[in-house]
Amino acid sequence: MHKSLLVLGIVSLVLVSGCTQQSPKDSFKDLVEKGKNIPNGKYVYRMDITMGDSSGLGALFGNLGADIVIYSYNGDKKTLVDLMGMVAATFDIGDQYITCTEGGLFGITDVQCTESPDAVTGTFDTNDIVGSFDEFVDEINIEMNGEATYAGRGCYNFKFERIIEEGDTKENSFMGSMGSYEGGISQYDICLDKQYGFPVYTKVTILRDSELTGERVEVVSVSLELEQYNPSGASASDLELPVAFGISELTCSDDLEMKLTAFKTVNGNLDVKMGKYTYGSDTTDFTFNTIYSAGNMNIGDFREVVLDVGTLDSGSYKVEVCTATAECTSSTCYHYASS
Repeated sequence: MHKSLLVLGIVSLVLVSGCTQQSPKDSFKDLVEKGKNIPNGKYVYRMDITMGDSSGLGALFGNLGADIVIYSYNGDKKTLVDLMGMVAATFDIGDQYITCTEGGLFGITDVQCTESPDAVTGTFDTNDIVGSFDEFVDEINIEMNGEATYAGRGCYNFKFERIIEEGDTKENSFMGSMGSYEGGISQYDICLDKQYGFPVYTKVTILRDSELTGERVEVVSVSLELEQYNPSGASASDLELPVAFGISELTCSDDLEMKLTAFKTVNGNLDVKMGKYTYGSDTTDFTFNTIYSAGNMNIGDFREVVLDVGTLDSGSYKVEVCTATAECTSSTCYHYASS
């Protein structure tokens, strides 16, 4: 009787192990799939970029760092990136994908937002990391390298590398785009959350073979580490857009031409101003001011606007558009006056 129970126990253990044991690649793929829909919460990451000497930029830029905060709420996301004083935010809300920027090297302090049809906008998004693997995961060998814990989140660590071939477009995520060097090698060290599959730690190192030295040299290394996860740290208010609409296709000439796309519901007239703009200045001398009747605009609606602004001198101009409730957005353009 005891022998029967022992044999049955051994058989059961073998069967269970055989059914649940996955290859590193299958485990990775399952976690990647989970990570495409991260749960509600606030995620705080630290990103560090180290430029290798072989990139030619190491001496110029050295190491760069950025703070990244992601708000996820009911399937929508906002990602904030603060890099060298320039703040960028991406909003992935319903069918909208909008990128907003504030600050920067040229003193443009206004919030400017544009509709982004492509989810790869140069800012960080968890889907940019895990989603991009779908295209080549079956082509590579993946090793599972134990477990780790970051910010209290347990994760499974995976390592793999791939060759960046000529014309390769698969390195299309923010992390991967740091290494779009033909003939280079991308080395990945990524730890995915055990429960939800989102990246807890990621390091991507781009290497290339030097024809002069015959050795493999580092071009750039990008690491991303979770510093905080608060499952109750996000709400609907965190995902509110800062502007009512975006300005695109802006042209400054004798006619002011632009496309206005509604990010919120807009009703009534719009106040349109235009004036000479000096980079780094907080003030603009608006010399043109008119009322544009936009009518009723629902989210996603757009208007192609053409306004006669008269003869312009050469220079940079700022265009500001405000709703009746004083929600304003702006953009800049340059006009060259032919002699």
